[in-house]
Amino acid sequence: MSCSMELTNLETAVAYMFSVFMSKQGDNGKMDKWDFKEVLNKELPSFTKGKCGDEIFRSVDLDEDGYVEFREFALLVATYASEHADILQALVAAYKSA
Repeated sequence: MSCSMELTNLETAVAYMFSVFMSKQGDNGKMDKWDFKEVLNKELPSFTKGKCGDEIFRSVDLDEDGYVEFREFALLVATYASEHADILQALVAAYKSA
């Protein structure tokens, strides 16, 4: 039985999300508020328009420890994707027409 290392598009997207988190996590394996806000501005600008980074941070930091761990980060991405399907559809349409 051979094990292929070829990833599906969805697996690639999840792996990329994990790599974004890992690139900003500290020695404690968590992301601080400043790095979190930087990731929001760089990686999720269309989802965060008109929203305060501090407000989003507080809503994502579920255990209120002042950091975002990967589980919390993944929940943020999933929540924003499910709540903003219209934005995703527009982004995909724009990408396909380019």
